[in-house]
Amino acid sequence: MIRQYATIMLIYIQISSWLVSACALPTHHVILAKKTTPVLSPIISLSQPSWLDSLAVSPDGRYLAIALGTQNQVTITDIASRRIVKTLKTADRAGAVTFARKSNILAVAYGFGKLAIWDTGSWQKGFDFTAYSSHSDDPGCVSFTPDNRGLVTSNLSDFLVKIWDTASGLLVRELRLPKHAGESILSPDGNILAIDATQRNHRQPGVMLIGMKSGKTLRTLGGDAIAIGPLAFSPTGDRLATSDLGAGINVWLIKAGRLMFRSKIRDAFSPTKHSGSKMREGRIGMGRLIPKYESQNAYISCLAFSPRGNIVATGDIYGVVRLIDSHNGTSIAVLKGHIDRVAALAFTPDGKILITGSNDQTVKFWNVSKYRN
Repeated sequence: MIRQYATIMLIYIQISSWLVSACALPTHHVILAKKTTPVLSPIISLSQPSWLDSLAVSPDGRYLAIALGTQNQVTITDIASRRIVKTLKTADRAGAVTFARKSNILAVAYGFGKLAIWDTGSWQKGFDFTAYSSHSDDPGCVSFTPDNRGLVTSNLSDFLVKIWDTASGLLVRELRLPKHAGESILSPDGNILAIDATQRNHRQPGVMLIGMKSGKTLRTLGGDAIAIGPLAFSPTGDRLATSDLGAGINVWLIKAGRLMFRSKIRDAFSPTKHSGSKMREGRIGMGRLIPKYESQNAYISCLAFSPRGNIVATGDIYGVVRLIDSHNGTSIAVLKGHIDRVAALAFTPDGKILITGSNDQTVKFWNVSKYRN
């Protein structure tokens, strides 16, 4: 009788494990922050005279460009010495900054629809022109084409994508965007423009992938995942990370057009008075219990892939930075040091250092070398 009972129990346990496995969703994971996630502190903190709007690291890892919007300037900092080597003045508020990948060019968006180009060897201004006639928005995207001959810009008010010749500053081509377009980003190979096409009322979510050669929509990544704000392509362009209205990130497979995983973040590390978190259980699938933290949503303000593509770094409105595994959405590390919204972040080309800028008027350097492989 005992042997029969033991056999029945073993069969029951095996069937239960099969049911749990069957209920798991392989491409739509809900990943929650864990209390055991390592917490890192910055190795360097640089004070700034005002809020920064954006930052960028040069392809050779030598320079850090910091756009100080209210100061109408972009500071160029030598990363090794952390000293400012040049200050570039703009006629109006400095916005997006970006380096060309294979040449010594820096593009700066400023004011309302204006662009300026600098030579990073001599720091002489190449040309300065008005990219858009609109007086309500900066260019939503400022990216160089892979051959560095073109500069791609998009505007959220005129709903236009424009491609400029970097040598002459002349307009080469124009593409019209849907009227509900939001933030946009150019793929590393320059073939796809990803656009947050979420309707203003957030009822029609989706990310549109526009072919730069045809100007037509290749596909829309959508469903129940709402894209709001920052977007980031992986270095190889095969994946796209998008922020989520529900306070997390989604990583998409571009060719397959499907969601790889969704990482929902509940902020148990916020430096604000809301940082206390109570543990409770939440259900997913059929009787499967997972831990969940009860605290405020960690709304994402910026995203970036690491140079090797294995990490997605996120910054949120509370000043918390996270490293997330880009293949499965698990939390790798939490970076604590900022006390206000993280406005921008970028990795050095070797992936050893993550640089973040915040509304707390600091730029911080983090040693993430142990996580780059």
